[in-house]
Amino acid sequence: MSEQNLVRKIQSGDKAAMNEIISKYYQPVFAFFYKNVGNYHQAKDLTQEVFMKMAAGISKYRPKTPFKN
Repeated sequence: MSEQNLVRKIQSGDKAAMNEIISKYYQPVFAFFYKNVGNYHQAKDLTQEVFMKMAAGISKYRPKTPFKN
């Protein structure tokens, strides 16, 4: 399923789509933070914060840019 379809489903309340997009991006986001902060627990906390903010703001997302950005 494309990212745009996943986002539309998430915006309509589909929890499975939310889980799918988190599963897709969790490891790359965590790896980015771990590489930059060098602390496992801090990287986990930052990763969680990213996904919490994503969930809170997903209703405002418009597909002008790739979701990955």
